[in-house]
Amino acid sequence: MSIYMKSLRRRKPTKLQQGILYAAADMARFVVQVEDVAALLRRQGLADADCSDLDDMDKEQLRVLRDDFGLPLRGLD
Repeated sequence: MSIYMKSLRRRKPTKLQQGILYAAADMARFVVQVEDVAALLRRQGLADADCSDLDDMDKEQLRVLRDDFGLPLRGLD
């Protein structure tokens, strides 16, 4: 992966990407198949997204995905 691509991935998520992260947190909270939510974030290129601007309740759900599925989500602590 080029340096340019790596630098693009470190930026704050766009409003659309942030919406996907919120939806993923809700899906993880209410959907039994949470591995599908982890797969969704990977497919959308958000497996290592910066989640620091999200609400604490959503961060809590995304921590579960990070810990259980090895997603390198950032800004959750």
